[in-house]
Amino acid sequence: MRKIQGAKRLCGSRYPPMIKPRPSISIEGAALETPKAVNPWYENPVWIWIAFGAWIVALVVISVMVGINPTGRTVTGLYHDASYNWFQQKPLYNGPGGMNYFPQFAPSFFLLHWLPVPIGDIAWRWLSGFILFFGIWRLVKNQFQSNAFIVLPWILLMALPLSLSALRYGQANALFSGLLVNVAASIAQRRWTGATLWMMLAVIVKPLGLVIFLLAPFVYVQLRWKVLEAILVLVLAPFFVSDFDYVLSQYFASFSNLQSCSAVAEHRFADFHGIIRTFGVELPPTLVLGIRFVAALATLGIWFVASRRFDEPLRAIWLLALTTIYLMLFNPMNESNSYVILAPALSIWALILLATSEYRALGWCLVGCILSIGLLKEPLRPIFGNGFALLWNPVMALAFFGVLMLILRDAQNSKQILIPTKDFNQT
Repeated sequence: MRKIQGAKRLCGSRYPPMIKPRPSISIEGAALETPKAVNPWYENPVWIWIAFGAWIVALVVISVMVGINPTGRTVTGLYHDASYNWFQQKPLYNGPGGMNYFPQFAPSFFLLHWLPVPIGDIAWRWLSGFILFFGIWRLVKNQFQSNAFIVLPWILLMALPLSLSALRYGQANALFSGLLVNVAASIAQRRWTGATLWMMLAVIVKPLGLVIFLLAPFVYVQLRWKVLEAILVLVLAPFFVSDFDYVLSQYFASFSNLQSCSAVAEHRFADFHGIIRTFGVELPPTLVLGIRFVAALATLGIWFVASRRFDEPLRAIWLLALTTIYLMLFNPMNESNSYVILAPALSIWALILLATSEYRALGWCLVGCILSIGLLKEPLRPIFGNGFALLWNPVMALAFFGVLMLILRDAQNSKQILIPTKDFNQT
């Protein structure tokens, strides 16, 4: 394909640039004014308020539902129990059906635990929604620069359907998703201390945060010592707020609990095994463990290659995408509601590709992926139950991965990816 003159690299490009109207031209004394550009409907500033309002309305409705029935359709009871048990020095773990986080989570939840019911639970949901919103805004601003307000509402509107269930049930997934996005945003801004702090919070909220803890320093040398220091702080901190023997016992209990989680064989998880179980096949545990390990090495290799082909902030967005895709496909207890973790990367990549000419079809493909994950589950539940999401969601994660591999293939073949310097106003 002939490269377009004046094109920009996708690798680290901040696009699309705004094209200003040409000045008036005088011909034989007569001034001809260039017609003013008319913004298309999707650039209307009202959309940012619609998107922002949709998130606020969703959180308000969820808050009312929680206020009316604080104990209905929620998992925050597990978090309250964990915090209570910590201060009473009681066991935190009760198998895969209980709390499945590191011991640091229990004391971290104490402020929300001690707030009156249901204020603490409502505050937890607003905190999760705000961190997620804030992270998306930061990353979009980094990537799209002056066009951030054009792109942001569409990313927020696409991500909202995938976020509703996690926010309604009070799951830590929504907060965890926001923390990962803030990690990527801080890395893109080269705020290494900030990125480390966001990663520490992600590990506290969910052990799955270890994935980005391991991937990021592999490329960003500035994070290596900071991550080692962060791990040391995370490990030692609980010993300063509770009895040594109790903390040590809960560490051992948490490792045992995580092993139990990895061995769960129920068909209620939306990972790669969920696809296989849909067709009545159960893989041996050792084979599943081997697949996860090989996938981890493959993810690390792809991340290394992508980091050499793309600049910031797109490199950080690659990190976010590969981290979340791996978590969706190879977390053994990945639920359909967990796909709020994938939503930011999937939405941002969709808009990145839609802003190009060459990859716009792939951008629409990603739009279809995210909307189908967010909108099809409930209408099809009467027909397929929850089985549809257990199959469809990981298939869409695989489709997202396939799109990224096409982008990476082109970057490998041509050493750079060219994007026309087009404005959103142009068709």
